[in-house]
Amino acid sequence: MVRTLSDLFPDAPIYTSVYQPELTFPEFKDRDVRTTFLQRAVPHGKFRLAAPLYGYAFSKLDLSEFDKVLVTTSGFAHHIKHPNAYVLCHTPPHFIYDLDEYLSTPWLRKIVQTGIATLRIPDQRAAARHSNYRANSKYAASKVKRAYGKDVRELYCPFSTDHLPSGLAPMPTQHKALMVGRLMPYKRFDLAIRACEIAQIPLTIVGAGPDASRLGAMAGPNTTFAGRVSDEELADVWRSHSVALMPGVEDFGFAPLDANYAGRPIIGRNEGGAVETIQPGVTGELVKSDDPNEWARVIRETLNKPWDPAALRASTKPFQLDAFKANVTAWLNE
Repeated sequence: MVRTLSDLFPDAPIYTSVYQPELTFPEFKDRDVRTTFLQRAVPHGKFRLAAPLYGYAFSKLDLSEFDKVLVTTSGFAHHIKHPNAYVLCHTPPHFIYDLDEYLSTPWLRKIVQTGIATLRIPDQRAAARHSNYRANSKYAASKVKRAYGKDVRELYCPFSTDHLPSGLAPMPTQHKALMVGRLMPYKRFDLAIRACEIAQIPLTIVGAGPDASRLGAMAGPNTTFAGRVSDEELADVWRSHSVALMPGVEDFGFAPLDANYAGRPIIGRNEGGAVETIQPGVTGELVKSDDPNEWARVIRETLNKPWDPAALRASTKPFQLDAFKANVTAWLNE
């Protein structure tokens, strides 16, 4: 998102809490990236430990030289103080408002929960300062309403295709399922693993994250952990797989669009952002249950249907970059 907005407004500086060039897109090295005091205060590689300070750090930024400030946030960037801020919220901070989804360990949740109230109150006050608010989906808008009491419209995220195959490959003859994302408990990789074992369909998991050890311990020989891969490698992965899975509840989630652009159907949870991007029977299927047996049944049925890769790719056009740019420009000119 930030890279897209920076391309749209190349002369505008980028403000962020902490900037570590080696952990993000190389294109930012040529941009004017400015940070909060946390850049100097937090040890290298330990920026997540400073999460309780992010809101305060953003509130101390001096943005008075700018007529307008465009904020993209899934955490605390909306704590900035400016009379003409346009806030695009991807989700209120998960570990404040959705702690059960963010942490899978009960004892750790109890410890963290004790400090949540002290963060929630200033977070809600920060959101109340801004009137120009958008959410990245209808589902995210409902979470903004619940957390901040704001009625906001949706502005869908730009869908980039740089990391996806340029050409369309036919459906492979040997069926395999694919799930791509950061290994977090709320994404429900565990459900995908169990469902594919029941369906006897090989599953490839692309990504890394804090839930890796737990998932590795429960997975059988039918599951392959590919870790992080390059864009070129990921394009090859898509060509060799038949269906993608998204069993977790996402605020928007690019997985359905990634899958469809790659010419593959996706099976998603019938909740959250997936409802806005998956057309049942047209671009994939939706599952209401978290029962792995039900997921296994839908996986088998989906693989037995004929899917047209070209039609799947065409379905992603309303979410691509040109539409996003037009919507952002119209919003800033309101």
